[in-house]
Formats: sequence, structure tokens, C-alpha cells
Amino acid sequence: MVATKQKRARVQNTGFVLGSIILSMTFLSAPVTVASISKNTLVPGQRSLNTQEFPLTSRIKVAFVRDGNLWVHWSDDPSFSNERQLTFSNPVTDPQWSVDGKWIAYKTLGENLQGQPQRELRVYNISTDRDLSVTQVPINHSPIQYAWSPKTLWIAVCTDQKLHLHQVTGSRVLGQGPSLLGVHGFVWNPHGQSLTVSTWSADHSTDVQPTMELKVLSLNTSVKSLPKQAWLRLPSPLQAGSVRLWPHDVINGQWSEDGHWLALSLAPSPQWAPLTGMICVVNPKNKSIQPLSEGLPQTGWMGWSPDSHVLAWTAGGGTDLTRNKSLFWAIAPNFNPQAAPLGGSDGSMTWLNAHSLVVSRQTANPRIVPQHVPSTSVQHSAMMGLEKRTVQAGEPNLPSKTLDKPSQFFPRYLRHASLYGLTTMSKDSIRILTAPPPGNSDEYPVWLNGVQKLAWLRESSTEATLYTADSKVQNPHPWIRHVDLPGDEGHGISTLSIYCPKYS
Repeated sequence: MVATKQKRARVQNTGFVLGSIILSMTFLSAPVTVASISKNTLVPGQRSLNTQEFPLTSRIKVAFVRDGNLWVHWSDDPSFSNERQLTFSNPVTDPQWSVDGKWIAYKTLGENLQGQPQRELRVYNISTDRDLSVTQVPINHSPIQYAWSPKTLWIAVCTDQKLHLHQVTGSRVLGQGPSLLGVHGFVWNPHGQSLTVSTWSADHSTDVQPTMELKVLSLNTSVKSLPKQAWLRLPSPLQAGSVRLWPHDVINGQWSEDGHWLALSLAPSPQWAPLTGMICVVNPKNKSIQPLSEGLPQTGWMGWSPDSHVLAWTAGGGTDLTRNKSLFWAIAPNFNPQAAPLGGSDGSMTWLNAHSLVVSRQTANPRIVPQHVPSTSVQHSAMMGLEKRTVQAGEPNLPSKTLDKPSQFFPRYLRHASLYGLTTMSKDSIRILTAPPPGNSDEYPVWLNGVQKLAWLRESSTEATLYTADSKVQNPHPWIRHVDLPGDEGHGISTLSIYCPKYS
């Protein structure tokens, strides 16, 4: 993660406050809007410097990362700032609000009692300052994937293909049942009492290509093992146009508002997710899946219309987020992809209503931030997930070696993107909404229905600012300043989360 080098110790009333938002790969359809970004932790038992009571009735609460520490901000008025620093030691990332707006879950790095580095998931209660550990794993294990239930204070955590379930109470975190092995991603179902989990039908070996299966794991019964019966087996390979992909992991998932359709972002493996993936729609009633196009599992790059069965997503593969990425949408039940008006390379998007969207679109030449990256030509076997993919002209020159370790990173592109508004009712109606200054890029728009405002992250090369405006984006104002930039894990923003009830 790129963070500001200069440390700023800030107390509340710091003038304008800033943060960044995005629909968390919350993997679910929930009655609140949540977005994610994060990076530093509080010593267990240590209270925050600002002891003023946090107003739980605030219409909007923002958890964000500044200088690697977890902060919280309340107030949707850009002219009034209230914020508080919550953590002071280890680096934090990926905060997410609970459904009741009282707890913030976040990931951090630290050491165990033997002094060995470890990854950790913690939860912080903003009213009591309780900071509780959920789980710890060694640093050499795969990154922690987690999500709150959309209806309850349960957290599902997945790492190294092991799923753990935890229930958060007022004073402690309770583990529920043993670790469930062989899980390759999950999605909370809309009612919050069960999950759709991804497993394999065969062992992953050089001789057998496993088939991905979707199973329902219910919390209403004692959770001791995964169900034996799958409700859907995915074809292998999946094909959309000329792209073929052997699905390996569910990276993102999102239910339509009424729970009739499930959109999935699949990847050949987690470490390959920054390079390629496939967007699909599942019909639970007919137990069928329809591939739509190649698409990266970036946060905010896929979303359902709030009042209709219309799915929008950003299509295209490759590490260069400034080229060959286009917004599409498709309407149930046929889901025939329709392209948005051309004019640049698209990124994250958000729905304003049933027919109107806002998308972040790159039109100018980007600035590439150099980093250690894998090979320019990617060609791997069916067992690795892709039949063949060659990086397109214009992508950076990379070392001539294959990507075989999740620790190898892809480059980070500082785009120069603006926000554009468009409607699915007309392919010709597109208008520019923002014009960031040189060296800045407007990313990750999110519509906050509860307060009827649009928020987005304006990035520079060193930090980000959360902006807000009405739906017409007139008189935009900086909302939260000095937010850490998203990390380089290749799945979009990871340093901010916004809690905003859908109906206030």
C-alpha cells in the first residue's frame, strides 16, 4: 500500500476530512451501502486519543486509513468535521462496517508471542472502544478474505482454503464449529443465515482438472462440515466470446436486490486475479450459469441496478487499468451484453437509480508507478486456469518469468480519470461530471441513497481525498482528506468503508 510518508497526528475538528469509498466486495445484497479502505491498529486494550462519545445515530459513518492507522469520521456535512483515530501501532487494511454500524472489522499485520510475523483480523466497537481479535494466521499463509453477514453479527473468514465462522457479541468473538476445508471463495446469501461456498469436485492434481461446485452452508444447523450435495456444478472451461477460463476461485459475488440472481467474478486462481477473470450470472431457480465476458475482480467494477434486474460491469483483462476496459450492462433474463458509449477506458461504477450510472473513465495518458511485476506473456495450462492470454501492446515490459507466487505484484497505474454519467435508456447520453486537476484521478464513485449524495475518491500520487456532491455533481466538496491510497493487491480500494443506511 502506498501511504503518506509524513506522519500526521490528528485530533478531531481538523477542518475538512477525507476518506474513500466503495461497495465492499461485501459479496452480498445488504440494506446499507458499504465501501472499503484501511492500514494501522490499536494496541489491544488501548483507548483512542479522542474520548468523545461517538454518535451512533449519525446518518453516515466512515472508517478509513490515514498514515496506516484506522480512523473513524461522522457527519455528511463537508463544512463540519468530526473524526477520531482508533489504532496506533500495526498497519491496517480493508475495514468493513457491521450491519448495525457499531463494529468495524479490519485486517492488520503484527507478531505472535514468539515474535513471528502474522496476519490478523480484528473487530473494533466504536462506542465501547473494544478491540477484539477474530483470527490470526502466519504471514506465509494466503491473505485473509472475510465478509460480515448482511443481517447479523457473524463474520465468515477464509484463508488457505479454510472457512471459519465467528459470531461477534458485546464483549467477545465466538468461533462457531471447526474449520471447513476445501473452500475457494464464498458469498453471503441475502437473508444472512447461509452462505454460498465454492468447492472442487476433485483433487487439484496434474492429472485431474477439478470442477467448481456451489454449495449452500446453513447457519441454522450445527456447522461441522460442508454439505455433500452441490446445487450447481460449473462447466469447465467457461467460455465468453473467445476467452476460455477454468474457474478456480470465487473472488467477488453480489446478489440482485430481490435475491433472484447472483453475479460472480471468477478467477483461475487468487494470484492471477489482477490479470484476468470472468463475469458470470447464476440463476438459482434454474440452477444455471451464464458467462458474460472477461473482467477483473476489482471492487466496484460490478453491480446490480437497485430497482431492476440489470447488471453492469467493467469488461476486459490485463494488468493495465488504463486500456481496453469498457462498461457493459445486461438485462435479465437473457443478459445480452450491451456496451456503453466508447471514449476511454472505464473503471469502477455505481448506480444512481434503475437506469442511471456513474463510471470512472480514463481518457488522458496515465502515469505508471514502477513496481516489481511478473511476465508480459501469460500462457498456462488448463490446470492453471487459462488456455492462453497474451498481454496487449502498450502494457509494461515485465521480467520474462511466469507468475508462480502471490507475493509478486502487478504495476500500479495512476490514471487521470473523470466521472461520467450515462443512462441505459440511451447509448448516446453520456456527460462528463468531474474534471480533476493534472496529477489527480477520480475513482470509486458510490451513490449514498440514504442522504442522496454521490461520493468518490480523488487520488494523487501520494494520498487520496474523499469528495461528495449531489447527483448532478454540482459544487463538489472535499469530505475527508489525507486518506491512504489503495493497496497493490490488485482488487481495488482497500483503505475505506462507509456505513450509510439505505433509507434514513
